[in-house]
Amino acid sequence: MIRGNDAEEADEGGTGVRELTPDGIPVKYESYDSGFGGEHGIFRKFCMGIAFYNALIDGNWTWNVAWWSDPVILGHYPEEGLKRYEPWLPNITDEDMKLIAQPIDVYGQNIYNGRCVRMGAEGKPEEVKRGEGFPKTASSWPVTPEALYWGPKFLYERYRKPLYITENGLSCHDVVSLDGMVHDPNRIDFLARYLGQLKRAAEEIDLRGYFQWSLMDNFEWDKGYSERFGLVYVDYRTQERIMKDSAYWYRGVVQNNGAGL
Repeated sequence: MIRGNDAEEADEGGTGVRELTPDGIPVKYESYDSGFGGEHGIFRKFCMGIAFYNALIDGNWTWNVAWWSDPVILGHYPEEGLKRYEPWLPNITDEDMKLIAQPIDVYGQNIYNGRCVRMGAEGKPEEVKRGEGFPKTASSWPVTPEALYWGPKFLYERYRKPLYITENGLSCHDVVSLDGMVHDPNRIDFLARYLGQLKRAAEEIDLRGYFQWSLMDNFEWDKGYSERFGLVYVDYRTQERIMKDSAYWYRGVVQNNGAGL
């Protein structure tokens, strides 16, 4: 993980990350052979902008998607970012860009929620404040199923790469009930809503797959054991596993390829 104390360190770190493989060695994707075949790609996480009443929007993707993905796929940094962060940017050479802009087969994105935006004064986007009591998950993330329609649409229209949703799901206040089962209707409702929107997007773009986060409750990178995202309940003291209601529901979704969504 790269941590920058200021904009200069963050920009230099970001450029360096794009030039390195997970092993920290510059390499051309096209020359890499894992021995297992398959496809090469990158994945990112972001919060999607959702149109409010179908208003025209042009969200600021400088630090979210475009700043990280444009150099890899489109071969250049977004002009807005180059102008805004010019004082802190390292010298990005043509050789840097040749190394960064490698051919990839697929694009992956983590999408959990989105912000609602609309066209404001002078045509500039403005965020729409969520009303009191807006639905949220146990981790206080907003529930915005439309993000799984508009997000994939935006990414495919921008990058024209086959798309995978590499993470999507929610944390619930899951407990073992008196009957020994874990009943999580909120998770089932959440996934049904989000997958319904993704199914809608799949009719319009080249969507290759979806990964639900997560199979089991686990140690979350910034929340530890305090949040439960899994389809399978884990008793951290005994290591017992219990399939939640959502696991049985999701099994049915997989078996019929979402026909009932």
